[in-house]
Amino acid sequence: MKQIQFSLSKKELNELNQTYPESGQSNNIGKMAIDIVTRYFKKADPNIKFELGKNGADITVISKSKKETNYEVKGTEDPNIAFKKLKISSKKCHDALVKGMEIIRVTNIRQRKMNLYFLKHNVDFILDEEPRWKVIEKK
Repeated sequence: MKQIQFSLSKKELNELNQTYPESGQSNNIGKMAIDIVTRYFKKADPNIKFELGKNGADITVISKSKKETNYEVKGTEDPNIAFKKLKISSKKCHDALVKGMEIIRVTNIRQRKMNLYFLKHNVDFILDEEPRWKVIEKK
């Protein structure tokens, strides 16, 4: 798995916390994680473009050469990956992950310094079917 350390300025973190306030629900954490991932890619390449919710993905990153890469984005306030809390709800997303789409797990949400983990099916995790699919660390 690829791990990237990523930091936000105090101003960026305050902006995100105002946009996605603590509500006791995971919905704002998920939206905040997507926002953090877009900031990560924008810092690497200011010309990069994004689409949301395409082909079972949370985000599609479109490079200058028009190459599209889909990602499922999951956030957690935990400082580690927290596999036990990682769930996949849609069949479309499940199928895309099995075919090679990566999960970007953003940890330490609401802190200035966080980690982005790029996880691949059958390398870093497998999917266990339940009413949704539970992500299990592959050992």
